[in-house]
Amino acid sequence: FPVTITESEKLIANQRRIKNRMSDALTKLYETASDKLVLIAKTKKQFLFKCTFITLTVNACFKSHQDVINKQCLPKILDWFRYINKNLLYVWKKELTKQGTIHYHIITNSFIHHRRIRDKWNSILYKHQLTTSLDANSTDIHSLKHIDKPLNYMLKYITKTSESDKDIQGKIW
Repeated sequence: FPVTITESEKLIANQRRIKNRMSDALTKLYETASDKLVLIAKTKKQFLFKCTFITLTVNACFKSHQDVINKQCLPKILDWFRYINKNLLYVWKKELTKQGTIHYHIITNSFIHHRRIRDKWNSILYKHQLTTSLDANSTDIHSLKHIDKPLNYMLKYITKTSESDKDIQGKIW
């Protein structure tokens, strides 16, 4: 006899598949990324680095602009990442904050200085009238050098689900 699967069960199964695919993609990115020595010219400091964990945000007053952010802003920053580094690999995930504002977690195998990322993201948002300041605090770069198990740390962020996921328009990764 046929087994009836509820919509809720279909959603849970789909979320598991998405989570597994995201986990596989991030694991492959991390395992293929090599340690790199980075020199900050201005400060003459050097450090070893493997992956960059980036969070891009949009001001809460623009939470109703998901479509523009998804279709205009995210593709432009990803294109820019690929433009400045042809060998760039990345995995991204879109989430909503508690206030309902979109933010993106992006993990790359390339070092990009935090000011360059913030300046580029703010200029993209500014062109689409999604910020009033080119100096807005719209990015966060997590250092992974003091994290005991960086892959597990990144997997936690990239694969978590929440109630607000149902309110996200478009792709989540």
